Amino acid sequence: MAECIAAVRDGDDARYDAAERELARGGASVAEAVLAAIASVTSKAAARRLADVVWVMTDPGVVPVLVRALR
Repeated sequence: MAECIAAVRDGDDARYDAAERELARGGASVAEAVLAAIASVTSKAAARRLADVVWVMTDPGVVPVLVRALR
């Protein structure tokens, strides 16, 4: 998950794709990993900052869940 976030931050599509494949091998989608990362953050402000970083990684089905979680 951290590698996916770093790849998005750095604009490195190839590294993101590799990290996504690694997550998939472990049985987790990027969207699931994003939700788990946000859920692990104890502060709403920190969760919002994390969501800003990973927003581009989420698929459309996860966006409503993120919005509800951050309210």
